[in-house]
Amino acid sequence: MSTSITRQQRCRKTLRRVAAVIVTAGVASSTLAAPASAVGPVDSFTISLYGAWTHFGNGCTIAGPPAGTASLDWDENAAQTTVRPHLTGQICIQDSSGVNARVKIEFCDQNWVPIGRQIGGIATGNGGLHVANVDLRSSTRFSSALMHHIRVVLLDDRAVPGTFAEVGSSAEWY
Repeated sequence: MSTSITRQQRCRKTLRRVAAVIVTAGVASSTLAAPASAVGPVDSFTISLYGAWTHFGNGCTIAGPPAGTASLDWDENAAQTTVRPHLTGQICIQDSSGVNARVKIEFCDQNWVPIGRQIGGIATGNGGLHVANVDLRSSTRFSSALMHHIRVVLLDDRAVPGTFAEVGSSAEWY
């Protein structure tokens, strides 16, 4: 599995409270870069396990992992007191005839205890490569003091049709 978890992400919350976050050209990392109009950090990642047939990212390929990354925008309010996470990306189902897949987001506190979750719609493969766009925005704004982690989970029913099982996951730190 490929994730982009860095020490900078773990320290981001503390740094924001100490001083304004400034992203310079020398730190132009996809895990830190955010559009100038956006408030709050944006994390980039893929969920792709070697030998797996279901992946999450962007730019699905016929064989292998996605060419690009999915995006998790924390959508922090201007006062930095609440977040409303927004996940975008693509589910890539290879050799997909009859396979169903979906993404689940788990919102967690500092001890990884879930405080909420959101489950995306079901993508059903139609043979060959099937690409399904994901655009999940939390229906709830969470207190920045309460929410510390998000776990994005990719599920499919390839092993047992009709029963979703975890293919892989990515953990993102606020």
